[in-house]
Amino acid sequence: MFRLTTQSAPHTTRALHALRAMLRARWVDAVEAELVQRGEAFFQLGGAGHEASAVLAHHLGPQDWLQPHYRSRALLIARGFEPVRFFHGLLSTAESDSAGRQMPAFLNDPDLHVMPMTVPTGNGLLHAVGVAREVHAQAGAPIVVAGIGDGTTQQGEVMEAIGDAARLAMPVLFWIEDNGYAISTHTAGRTFYDTALGPVDDFLGVPITRADGRDPVTLDAICGRVVDEMRESRRPAIMVVTTERLTHHTNADDESVYRSEEERSGARTSGDPIVFMRDHLVAEGVPVADLTALDAEVEAEVRAAATLVLAAPDPTTTRLASAPVDPDLIARSLEDPPEAGGPPHTMLEAMREVLRARLADDARVSILGQDIEDPKGDVFGLTRGLSTQFPGRVTNAALSESTIVGTAIGRAMAGGRPVAMVQFADFLPLAFNQIASELATIHWRTAGAWSAPVVVLAPCGAYRPGLGPFHAQTMEATFAHIPGLDVAMPSTAADAAGMLSAALEGNRPTLILYPKTCLNDPARATTAIGDAHPVPPGRAAHTRRGDDVTIVAWGATVPIAERAADILDAATVSVDLIDLRSIAPWDREAVIASAARTRRLVVVHEDNLTGGFGGEVVAAVSDHLEGELTTRRVARADTLVPNNYVNQIELLPSVADVVTTVASMIGGLEVEVSHAVAAEGVLVVEAAGSSPADQQIMVVDWLVAEGDHVSEGQIIAECEGDKAAFELAAPASGDIAELLDTDEFVPVGTPIARITLAPGAAAARRRIPAEPTIRLRRDPGARPAVMPASTPSPLRAAAPVGLSGIAVRAGSHILTNADITARFPDRTEEDIVRRTGIRQRPVMADGDDLITLSAAAAREALESQGLALGDLEAIIVATGTPPHLSPTVACMVQSLLAQDDGPADVAAHDVSAACSGYLYALQGAHDMLQQRPDGAVLVITAEAMTRYVDPNDFDTVVVFGDAVTATVVFGPERAQGSPILLHRPVLSATGDDGTIIHHGPEYSDHLFMDGPRVYTRAVREMLRMLDRAAAASGASMADLMHVIPHQANGRIISSIQARSGLPMDRFVVNVERWGNTSSSTIPIALAEHLPSGPTGLGGLVAFGAGLTSGAAIVEFPKQP
Repeated sequence: MFRLTTQSAPHTTRALHALRAMLRARWVDAVEAELVQRGEAFFQLGGAGHEASAVLAHHLGPQDWLQPHYRSRALLIARGFEPVRFFHGLLSTAESDSAGRQMPAFLNDPDLHVMPMTVPTGNGLLHAVGVAREVHAQAGAPIVVAGIGDGTTQQGEVMEAIGDAARLAMPVLFWIEDNGYAISTHTAGRTFYDTALGPVDDFLGVPITRADGRDPVTLDAICGRVVDEMRESRRPAIMVVTTERLTHHTNADDESVYRSEEERSGARTSGDPIVFMRDHLVAEGVPVADLTALDAEVEAEVRAAATLVLAAPDPTTTRLASAPVDPDLIARSLEDPPEAGGPPHTMLEAMREVLRARLADDARVSILGQDIEDPKGDVFGLTRGLSTQFPGRVTNAALSESTIVGTAIGRAMAGGRPVAMVQFADFLPLAFNQIASELATIHWRTAGAWSAPVVVLAPCGAYRPGLGPFHAQTMEATFAHIPGLDVAMPSTAADAAGMLSAALEGNRPTLILYPKTCLNDPARATTAIGDAHPVPPGRAAHTRRGDDVTIVAWGATVPIAERAADILDAATVSVDLIDLRSIAPWDREAVIASAARTRRLVVVHEDNLTGGFGGEVVAAVSDHLEGELTTRRVARADTLVPNNYVNQIELLPSVADVVTTVASMIGGLEVEVSHAVAAEGVLVVEAAGSSPADQQIMVVDWLVAEGDHVSEGQIIAECEGDKAAFELAAPASGDIAELLDTDEFVPVGTPIARITLAPGAAAARRRIPAEPTIRLRRDPGARPAVMPASTPSPLRAAAPVGLSGIAVRAGSHILTNADITARFPDRTEEDIVRRTGIRQRPVMADGDDLITLSAAAAREALESQGLALGDLEAIIVATGTPPHLSPTVACMVQSLLAQDDGPADVAAHDVSAACSGYLYALQGAHDMLQQRPDGAVLVITAEAMTRYVDPNDFDTVVVFGDAVTATVVFGPERAQGSPILLHRPVLSATGDDGTIIHHGPEYSDHLFMDGPRVYTRAVREMLRMLDRAAAASGASMADLMHVIPHQANGRIISSIQARSGLPMDRFVVNVERWGNTSSSTIPIALAEHLPSGPTGLGGLVAFGAGLTSGAAIVEFPKQP
């Protein structure tokens, strides 16, 4: 084995360390190529010829950051990467840096400050500048190394990154490994540092240092000098390191097509840095035999690493692209919003106050954008005053959207909480590469190792004069298509503040598109700001309840839909209005539940019709619902937004469009739209703002009086708008006929004066078309046609109920695996554990009685809550094993309770849904208590499964146990003291003719179960139902901190966990001690889990014979 000797000189020792890293990189390349040839791997990016980068590592400390080039493998190894990581990446194993999600050679390490490598490779340079901006003042004078190849140097983001580093004097070392090729294209004379006119000494004022990457020793010295200068000056530098590419670009490339054998042979002879380093060390006195031993040792080490990785498992497929929403955030969003108080804040003001509060409370928060510093404070005034209050943290950026977003990504990866402001949504395409390729993917492609919780803010939309076509788009459908990016479009000040607050507090990249037409609208203001009530992603707002039609809108179309709903309501058409507000993710369950009830769906949005997000909403609802369903979309025509405001309003969705569309769906309605006609010779002067952003104005002082003659262009009033004071000029010559009372703010477009035109004077054209008058008349005797509904009221409309006092009674005999194997000698106890995860289960002994046990559990549950039989609305028993069909178990338990409490008028019935029975019973209790919110229902599960198990059937004997439970369910008005709050369960059944699971008299009583078919269906259906229940409550499966599945068996639970993408520690599992007690498993697990003090969201989910399934979301409030 090769060993360094203590006699070696320091520079020789350093060279040997570098050589080891270089050899490891070279052997990783070689073994990877072998694995590709053997068919073990599919794609390889080698770094042979680029190994001299290893010497740079010596000059970097732990405080420094790297955004390396993908061929800088030796640099990564010298930084601390082990060869095994490259092979995990090559084979896309579960243990790879990306959990198999990113192509090989693109690694990362948060602990080593090695940022996620990017494609296109130049993208990351903007991240590097952002990191430098976040860390440049930290201890140790950190620098950031940003590596690329010569071909990438012409990418726009590269130019922008160098320019921003130069503009801000950020310590970024732009490390360019120049091997003369951009895949097959010669780059000599075609780069910014080597132009057709020859080499240049600097670029944008950043000095360029050139070095020979074939000579690691000289390169080492140059690196030391450049890095030392950067630490001293805190300025950027460019190093161009000439290398030879000693292999194909990738295994998919054949370089012999464009490189002659003579050229390739010459590169291998004179351009190999490893050969140079070996020769140097021999000259320094290191024996050739030692170097040969080092090479052999490294080869063996690398081959051993590859062999180890070949046995590594494949990763579990994930269907989630984003980090889970913080459960505490969700819990707080479910609390009552703060009480209104203080003056109203418009959307603009509310968002500004959230930004101000975050800047004050969190030193990591920064804002960058165009024109956001005082005195302008953003083109709409959103940041006005903030740069003065927080100097250096609210800053103007370069006039480049990709730079704004790209550097914000870097700041976020370095621990900052940046807000990136884009002046108009129309300019977002300039940042699309950074948003789609980087921001949205970083969490997913690093398997959660990195996050970039950047909040991008962009005003959007039209409905304002003077904005088309390049300041009037919304863009939501374009960005909703990108996994991993939250997209929001609020319509109210409260929602804008709540969504911004949630995004700044959360850990997910977010794009908030805020409609310009809502920014200063006093009708959409809020008086409750402070710590804004968070609005997490994926939750819609139900703004109006109705039964005849569902209208879904977002952004600027919400007030339009609201005005349309008022008109429809006057004609007795009841509208269920949903403000979607969160576009990605969106509240499918709220919309589906509403449409399932009304059977009519209208989606209104400002974006154009084809490819608009309304199509996704309609498609999802149509996919989910069966039966009669009528859908319509009201959207902009498939054209751009014109600047002429009359044309613009004709193209955009209007109140008349919505009313007419609904009327056509309902039938029996006539719509009349009329426009006011001005009197001949009279001009109506309208309230007009100082800019397109003004929503309202106030006349501060009229400078004329009624009867005065005015000339066209004469100043007639001093006004105050949303953004500034201004003077109002007469639009035409004539006599002032009337000045309307305007001592308060009025909406733009409101008539404020009338001028009798002078003879021959031309009336000014209306700048803002007046709102038409819409009359909706019903044919005599006509009523809206009733559409057949397939589902009850919307899930989100119902308030949660409380679960309390869970009591458990079990069969008195414990059947162990040892007992079972004594009867089945060819089986072992561990066989049973491997197959089922069960070691013991309670079973009914002689003398145990299902009704007696149920009554005992019921009594315990009631007494724990201070209740008696007469305090109940109902007793609901879930059972698949009743001792007889009549009387029901519920009635018999009622009879036993009445012996102590006296008779009571209480409803009682059984539910037969097998293992899903608890959830079926809870839904019944939940719905009953919506009508009696101050009431209580007793839910019992009563299961004696072993009475139906064939004692000679090993497959069922090992699984089932016997137990009963009782749960007190309180209505919404009494639920607050309960340890569990239950949202309405979601239920389903797919139907089974008895071939999969059956038991009962017709089947000779014994239970039959087709295990493999049950397994596949149980896993699939429980995942599907859990996802549905989460969505119905405005959450996602990733938000669940506690999953309480039906304890069918250990294999089923493990499979659900693996496919859900949730960690195992979120699953509550007690099947080892209880076995499968059918409908009793979930309440038993809840009873055992409560003492641990759970908080946040949980999910209950079950699958049973029938084939039934169900799931529900529960909240575990913090207990005092």
